[in-house]
Amino acid sequence: MLSESKEVEILNIVEDLQELCVGFLPDIMNSKTVNEDLEKQLYMHLTKLKELIQDEKYIPREISGFLFSIYLIIASEAEHLKSPIENRPLFMLVAKLQVYLQDIFGKSKI
Repeated sequence: MLSESKEVEILNIVEDLQELCVGFLPDIMNSKTVNEDLEKQLYMHLTKLKELIQDEKYIPREISGFLFSIYLIIASEAEHLKSPIENRPLFMLVAKLQVYLQDIFGKSKI
C-alpha cells in the first residue's frame, strides 16, 4: 500500500502528465507528429513515476488506467498510418512507451 506522501507525489506527477497530454496528444491525433520536447517531458515524468512505484505491489487503478489510455491513443494513431516509414517517430514513441509501461506495471509472464 502506498504511503500518503508517496500517493500525493504520484498524483502530482499524474496531474503533470495530464497537462502534458493536452499539448502532446492533439498533434499526434491530428497531424501524426511527435513534439520532441514534450516527448522528453513525458519520459521524464514516467521515469519519476517508475521510481516511486517500483517497490509497490499495487498501484491505484486510476493511474494505471490513465497510463494505459495514453498508450492506447498513441498506438491507435500509429496504426492508422500506411507504413512505419511514413512516420517513424510515432512508431518509435509507441515502442518506447511499451518499454516504459512494462517497467512501471511490471514484467508479464506471457
